[in-house]
Amino acid sequence: MLKKLVSLLLVAVLLSISSFSFAFANTSTSNDDKKDNKIINDKDDLKTLTDEELTKIINDYKLTKVNSVPSGITPREFNNLDELKNYLKEFPKGPVKIKKQYSYKDFLTSESSNKIILDATESTESRHHIIQEYDVTPVTYIFLEADVYTQVVSLGGTHLAEEITDCHEWTDMNGFTTGYSWNQTYAYHRISSDRYNVEIYGGGVLDQYIKIGGEEYKQSVPIDIEASYTGGVIN
Repeated sequence: MLKKLVSLLLVAVLLSISSFSFAFANTSTSNDDKKDNKIINDKDDLKTLTDEELTKIINDYKLTKVNSVPSGITPREFNNLDELKNYLKEFPKGPVKIKKQYSYKDFLTSESSNKIILDATESTESRHHIIQEYDVTPVTYIFLEADVYTQVVSLGGTHLAEEITDCHEWTDMNGFTTGYSWNQTYAYHRISSDRYNVEIYGGGVLDQYIKIGGEEYKQSVPIDIEASYTGGVIN
């Protein structure tokens, strides 16, 4: 009987030691996991940004904190610092201004590298549709579009000239537009006194909205696009 009691006590002691060892090992592993997770979070989570780091990002990329975003706009939210910086680098930092010149020669075919479309009719008046594109990012585009109306007139003999009769212009945004807002501020044209040339202007402000560490910010860039169409003597 005594021997059996001693055996039971030894078993109880061994079980206690095993339980303690398992609990200690489990706690140690749990603490190591938490430590590893903290290191990862400290590296990637934007909530760990210091005021100095956030101020530098705001200044470098000209971000403005906003209390709300326009209706229909969903800010893109970031949790990773590298991902945020790579995204912001794609957006232009300063004003953009581009200009392109076209002439009747560009409309001799229906396809061209300048994305020009010829929509001619059998009447004496033709409509040339111009699309001047600016690639904000590889998947986001701002367009200046215009319908230039022209007619061919005789200059005597076999000489002909193309005169510009009217022009309608506008701007637009296309492609990946989530988080973006395009605000056109102007679109107009000027036809020369001899009606051989038209200058077309369109522009506005492109805003992109992002969320950093739960706070919403706006990044803005003015975009000005010009195009011109020249008719004149064609033979």
